[in-house]
Amino acid sequence: MAIEFKTVRVEFDQTQGMLQTEPFSTNFDKDVVKAKGVLNGFSVKFSGGDHPLHHLQINILDGDHIKIQGGNVSGKVQLGLRDHSGVYDDRYGGWVDVALIVETK
Repeated sequence: MAIEFKTVRVEFDQTQGMLQTEPFSTNFDKDVVKAKGVLNGFSVKFSGGDHPLHHLQINILDGDHIKIQGGNVSGKVQLGLRDHSGVYDDRYGGWVDVALIVETK
């Protein structure tokens, strides 16, 4: 058994009106036994104008959400950015880097 690391960038288009969820998937050379995703970095911004930041949410959905099939690891990331209105009424987007830590055979 060996421990391997890989970073996956998940892109989020400029969107409004909702918490965004995007999938990711990557392959390892060996079969994966266990996998954990952790936040490695991010860049998030509103489009069009200056907005006071009220709430930033980034979730790497793991546990039951990270799927392993042989050497393939897939999962989902959630991103949300709101100003003081408290709702997702402004366009926002960006990227999130997920560092995958896996145990391989």
